[in-house]
Amino acid sequence: MVMPENVSLRFNVDNLFDKEVLSFAFVDSAFYRPLSPRNFQASLTVAF
Repeated sequence: MVMPENVSLRFNVDNLFDKEVLSFAFVDSAFYRPLSPRNFQASLTVAF
């Protein structure tokens, strides 16, 4: 795909394989934080 120099297209994917992973920390008591589910983000930037 050929785009003009003043146009930028970006596409991001978080948690591509949709793994159920937890982040643990232990300080006096245990807690956990689940990671975010799979999500997609696209952005188009045009400079003029």
